[in-house]
Amino acid sequence: MIFFLFLFFWNNYSYFYSVLKLNLMKKIAMIIAVVISVISAQGISAQQDLAMNGIYEELNSFNNELEKLNHLLEQNEYTEIEIAELPVAIVDAVVRDYVDLHIYGAFFSKDNTYKVILKGDKNKTKTLFASAKGQWIKPDNES
Repeated sequence: MIFFLFLFFWNNYSYFYSVLKLNLMKKIAMIIAVVISVISAQGISAQQDLAMNGIYEELNSFNNELEKLNHLLEQNEYTEIEIAELPVAIVDAVVRDYVDLHIYGAFFSKDNTYKVILKGDKNKTKTLFASAKGQWIKPDNES
């Protein structure tokens, strides 16, 4: 009986060896594929982390710019006042320099400047900035 088993395995040795070798190669190929995919996933994760850090830096710089703008707006925030509360020097400057316009609105700022809105014929409006002494101030965005 043992002899027949020996003959059977001896005759089929190459078959069993090839099947065993094939299964081993399949397992090695699968292990290599898994290792490569894990390494690739870590690389992609690192790239996403870098991208997110860049986005956070951009958002932080944007927030800093917004805080600066809010601070500037708070400094230049104008509160509405009655036209009668305008200094006489500003009223005289409007009458002298803008004959065809009349004062429609007046505003006062914390930095002691005035914003005057003038209105004329055909709803033509003009916004001016002035010091308490009646001197016209050009906004920063105008030259």
